[in-house]
This record gives sequence, C-alpha cells and structure tokens, in this order.
Amino acid sequence: MLRGTRENISFLASISNCAGVIALCFLLLATAVVVSPQANLSSLSHSAFAQEAGEQASDNADALSTLKTVVQLAEVKDTEGLEEIAAVNDTEQLAEMTGSSDSEELVEAPGITSSEAVESIVEVPDLEGLADLVGVSPDELPDTVLPEPPTTDRPTELPPTTDDGGTTDDPSTTDDPSTTDDGGTTDDPSTTDDPSTTDDGGTTDDPSTTDDGGTTDDNNTGSDDPGTDDGGVDKWGVDEIYPTASNGPSWYIREQEDPTADGHFYYGMYKTTTINYKGSGVWHVDAESGTQEHGIRMHVDSPSGKWKNTEITGYFNVQTGDDQITMIARHGPSYHDDGGCLAYGYYGMTAVDGNVFFKKKLYHFDGGYTKRLAQVDALDNIKGNWLGMKFVVYDLPNGDVKLELWIDQGDMTNNWKKVSELVDEGNLAVEGGDDCGRQSTDKIEDGTRVSYRADNSAFDFKKLSVREINAS
Repeated sequence: MLRGTRENISFLASISNCAGVIALCFLLLATAVVVSPQANLSSLSHSAFAQEAGEQASDNADALSTLKTVVQLAEVKDTEGLEEIAAVNDTEQLAEMTGSSDSEELVEAPGITSSEAVESIVEVPDLEGLADLVGVSPDELPDTVLPEPPTTDRPTELPPTTDDGGTTDDPSTTDDPSTTDDGGTTDDPSTTDDPSTTDDGGTTDDPSTTDDGGTTDDNNTGSDDPGTDDGGVDKWGVDEIYPTASNGPSWYIREQEDPTADGHFYYGMYKTTTINYKGSGVWHVDAESGTQEHGIRMHVDSPSGKWKNTEITGYFNVQTGDDQITMIARHGPSYHDDGGCLAYGYYGMTAVDGNVFFKKKLYHFDGGYTKRLAQVDALDNIKGNWLGMKFVVYDLPNGDVKLELWIDQGDMTNNWKKVSELVDEGNLAVEGGDDCGRQSTDKIEDGTRVSYRADNSAFDFKKLSVREINAS
C-alpha cells in the first residue's frame, strides 16, 4: 500500500515537472514575441536615420559644389560678396550675377549639380542660411567656399629686399634663382644665365636715372622708335618702352602648365572656355562662347597690393573671332562686390580688324564705360599672325593720366610703334553719369590688379608681363 502510494506520488511529481517545463517554454516564447518586435523597430529606426543622414550629406555636397561654382563665376572673394549672393532671391538675378545669360545657362555650367541646388541658394535669407545649406557653421563658410587668397601674407607695402634681389619674407620666391626684387617669378631655367638680365627685374640700365625715361619728347607724344637703350630689355629679350621702377612691383608669367601657381595670376573663364599649355611658354585659349560678352579674363594681382604706373606686355595670335585683345590697367579688385563699384580701370584695346582705341570704366553696370576714345585704324587685320601689344599708363607731373598703346607686328621682332595715345585730364565722362560716389569724369588713381581679356575667340598667347615703371 505504501509502495503504491509512493509510485503515485512520483508519477504526480513527474507530471508536475513536465507542466513546469511546458510553462517555462511558453514563458520564453512569450518573451521572445514581446522582445523581437522591439528589436526590429529599433533596427528599422537606426536604418531610417542613417538613410536620412546620407541624403542630407548628399544635399549638402550638391549645394556646396553649386555655391563654389557660383562664387567662382561671380568672382566673389570676400564675405561681402557672399552676402550679396545670399541676398539674391531669384535664379535669374543669380544668373546675371555670374555672367550667365539666364538661369538655364547657369545650370549647365560645370560644377552646378542641379537646378534644385541653384534654387536652394536663392531661397536662403542670409549667410547663416547659406552655411546651413552646405553643412558648415557660419564662421566656417568663408574658408569653405571662397577661393584662397593669392598669398597668405601679402604685404601692403613692398617687403625689404636682400642683396641678391630675392624678398626676405615671401616664401614663394625664396628658392627661385630668377626671382626679381618685386615678387615676379619665372621657372624657366634658360633665363637664369641671360647676361642681359639683372637682379632688379631685367633692365640693363639704371632705372633710377633720369635720362633714360623712354620717348624723345618728354613722354607727351613720343617717337615711333623708343630705342633699345631707353628702357632696356626684359628677361625674355623684349624691349621695354620705359625703365622698371626701382621700388615698384613687377610680374612675369611662369612658363609652365599651370602659370597660376605663382599666387598672383588667375583666370575668370566662361563655362565653355578652355586653356591648354602648348609648351615653350605658349598657351592656347579656346574662348569661342558664341557671344561677345563671354570668354576669358586673366588677372594679375599686384605683388605689392597696388598697380599704378605700369607697362603691360603680351604677345597674341588670334585664330578665330572678331573681338579685340584687351588690356586693363589700374583695374579694381572685383566685378560684382559693392554693387559693381569696385570694377574700374583704363582699357587699351586692339581689335582683330586693326582698329586700336581706349576706354575708361568707373563701375560695372550699364553706362559705366566711356565710348571708344582715340580710335585709330592702325593695322591690317591681325588674324592668324603674332602681334605684340603694350599698354602703358602713367601719371603726368600735373596729375593727368597718360595712356599709350604700342604694337610690335610680328613674333618678338621688337619693332615697337606707338599707334595711339590719350591724356585723361578729368574730362572723359562715362556714359551713365555720376554713380558709386564718383563723378562721371573721375580719373583713376591706381588699382589692385591688371587684366587681359578676349571674348568669343580662339588665340595663343605668350610673354605676359607687368612692370611698375618710371615714365615721367
């Protein structure tokens, strides 16, 4: 009886244990059912967040590329220019600011990622909005989108020079044996042993002397033959009309694939314009844009921060187009900043049809130019032939400004002829009248850069240089 009872108890215990195991299984299953959906939801949440972050990063990258392109096309160089971009609230206005004919043309420019990216720029109200658009802080925005300045330590005045002609505090020139004492450099080793080149920028005569100052009649009308012993010759053997100023800046293009590496020379190009180095100091520019308003602008910032009395030189061979080769002296620092009021300068122009003339510009919008001045039908059609051009601008003793245009018809033949000249006595009015705080007849005292320009054409160029001169 006792044995049977024990067996019954053992059986019941066994059943109880099984029930416990089954209950435990159900409990674990229920826990899994409850926990698993939560884990899946968490996983989905992280995935959605990552996707959203990726899309935001892509949008920031598109906006950044587009904004950098707009900055480049509009030639914006400072925070004030960025504020002008932020203030634009229409894509057509933004297109006009960049030199594009309309918003469709702007969208097609390399670097513009989409029309939506352009629209996003005009939708922001201020610099903070631009910064947020490209994914940076407002303090980081200028460093992120603005081009680097030509030099990080550009002096406001010329640095002291060493005995060997090199500057003491310009790191870009310390290891270049052909560096002049004014910041102009070359990397052409063939020029380092040219006996006609001195360490003062290339003149063989003493630039401080008073009896070698150029033309034979006190620089007012000039002769057709300046003579090779007046201004000397430059580092390439090109005759100088006037001697280099002993205390002024000079610049020579670097004869290499990327001449902009010197930190002073840079381009402003229409979207279809290309420039290629052919070697031997010659570049080819294809600026066939289809419009006389677009092509290439090649700017030279003064190594000292200011150009004043200058002799601008270059050789050009125009293959296609009917525009003109333009040199700009005393050029202002920007086309668009300050509402276009910083775009001023004297223009010396040689047209393909052989006409030469001058213009004065006081601001960069309608009416900012004079009409053609001192125009002369001086040359035959220049297309297909090398031609040297010098634009000389300097102050006369009475404060008037003298403009001279010199031509060498040939490939460095040094047969320089003065083909036109003009004196700005404060009587040359721009067509739009007074604006930008200027009188319409204002003379231009100086500028920060010199420029070369051509539109809707294909051409070769070489031997570009700018020198501060002693002329009066």
